[in-house]
Parts: sequence; C-alpha cells; structure tokens
Amino acid sequence: MPGKTTEKVRDCYAKVRNYSLKNQPTLIFITLAIGLGVGLLLGANSHQDSPASRIVQTIVSTVSHSAAGFFR
Repeated sequence: MPGKTTEKVRDCYAKVRNYSLKNQPTLIFITLAIGLGVGLLLGANSHQDSPASRIVQTIVSTVSHSAAGFFR
C-alpha cells in the first residue's frame, strides 16, 4: 500500500501532466522564455561588469517568477 507521500507525488504528477496536455502553447512559450533567460544569463556572466548584466538579471528574475506562477 503506497504511503501518503507517494500518493501526493502521483497526484501532483497527474495534475502537471494534464495541465501540460491542455496548455501546450503556453508551455512552449515558457520553455522558450526560460531558455532565453538562461542564455542571456550565461552570456552576461562572461562580462559581469557590463550594464547588460543588470538588465539580464532583471529579465531572468522576471521570467523565473512568471514561470513559477504558472505552476502554483
């Protein structure tokens, strides 16, 4: 008999799977935004003193908060 944690994980997985099947375009845009943010962040790390690094940090922060809002 599965424990409470196993049941909770299965329930959460089912919800994520159902959401992803119903909202594929949204997830594609979220994935692209995260990829863009990571790419900009990695590019900005090579020039940490540049003004662009502050902009990139703001963009990455905004994208990560937006992505987190979709999965709450």
